Amino acid sequence: MVSTALGLTVVLCLSVIAQIMSKGYVSFAGYSVFRVVTGSMEPEIPVGALLITDAAALEEITVGDVICFRFMESGMLGKIITHRVVAIVPGTEGQLLLE
Repeated sequence: MVSTALGLTVVLCLSVIAQIMSKGYVSFAGYSVFRVVTGSMEPEIPVGALLITDAAALEEITVGDVICFRFMESGMLGKIITHRVVAIVPGTEGQLLLE
């Protein structure tokens, strides 16, 4: 019993390490876990807090939601950003843009 628990713990730890090394965050059963590394969301979400997120379609997001997303512009390419949505506006090509 103890060896089974130890084996499962080792597998879980290796899975977490592999995901962090490859993606920069951890995902299990459709949920992702992120750590807040800056004070941009304080005082509501302190530095060091862990966020557990679920994927959502853009159409499901509303003003006031806190979202985590991968930044896709140069300078911060690939960084995970956490911010509150303050507005949803139409883009020039008909798409929705989050502010």
